[in-house]
Amino acid sequence: MIGAAWPAMYGELGVSDSRLGIVSTILTCCCIVANIYSPRLLNRFSTGSLIAASMLIIGLSTLGFGLSGTFASLCIFAVLLGLALGCIDAVMNNFMAVNYKSRHMNWLHGCWGLGATISPIILAAGMERFGTWRAGYFSVSGIHFVITIVLFLSLPLWKKVSKPTEQVEEYVKTDYKEVMRLKGIKLSLIAFFFYCALEISLGLWGSTYLVMIKKVTEEQAAGWLSLLFLGLTLGRLITGFLTFKLSNTQLIRIGGALVFVGILILFLSSRDAAYMIGFFIFGFGCGPIWPCLIHETPKRFGEAYSQLVVGLQLVASNAGNALAPLVFGAMAAYTGYATLPLYLVVLLIVTMIAIEIQNRRQTL
Repeated sequence: MIGAAWPAMYGELGVSDSRLGIVSTILTCCCIVANIYSPRLLNRFSTGSLIAASMLIIGLSTLGFGLSGTFASLCIFAVLLGLALGCIDAVMNNFMAVNYKSRHMNWLHGCWGLGATISPIILAAGMERFGTWRAGYFSVSGIHFVITIVLFLSLPLWKKVSKPTEQVEEYVKTDYKEVMRLKGIKLSLIAFFFYCALEISLGLWGSTYLVMIKKVTEEQAAGWLSLLFLGLTLGRLITGFLTFKLSNTQLIRIGGALVFVGILILFLSSRDAAYMIGFFIFGFGCGPIWPCLIHETPKRFGEAYSQLVVGLQLVASNAGNALAPLVFGAMAAYTGYATLPLYLVVLLIVTMIAIEIQNRRQTL
């Protein structure tokens, strides 16, 4: 939401537009901290209670965003929001990977896409109706409070679903140094880093590439970029049904091939319709890669280690999200934006090579 709201926010808060980078960095860093410490929290609290408490904090944080009158207060609420988001990310992904099938994991992340699509709409509706960006944050905060109530009421259901494992005891005995010695773990982290770098690089620089290189209007470029997220969402929802016939490994390979096709279309085409198709295919191909990689974690590394491994995978993902756009921004200052497709191809190749080497080593 903050990316959509920022043009209206920064002037009211009395700061420059560049301060958005500070908020984004705070969110990312706090997510990483929560990813790392999530196994320790699971030593003391159940999965359901952690999810419910984190959702409550998100509700309070988004309410705080709406009430913030200074940039400093916004940053304080960003810390709380980042910690809660990071905790939900790590705990929920591992819970789904251990207790549910690949189709459920893909549908879970497809619902993320739906939320990412709806939130700017809520924001825009609030601004149109009430004339302020704060209305959107108040609305979303209210939605989170309702979800929090539902989660607390449903706590007994979480215990019924969870497998009776000795994971908590293993978390106490295990540290990240031991996890880093697991077979294939470094390749897994490389794959997550470069995949997330790939996805966010087009998400952040795609519109600029079309405007600067393909000479389309800013309005068109912004609209077409939304097709990337539509493709991502539909890709995950449809992949959920494909898991009845195809394995995670097969779906990841198909996704990688589609991403490559999407990049080629964006690079080689010169027609507006082709750009729209390229964004959509790129997003559709990205759809199954992240959920299927996460779902493979308990099988590859064992359920006793999976929460720790998922935490590290999310750290690698957030690092890729944070660093890749900066790297391309610095590179574009010297080479220009025309190199974006080549940059994306390199990220894709490294991702797929890391995945395939890991597949081979862990099947030997």
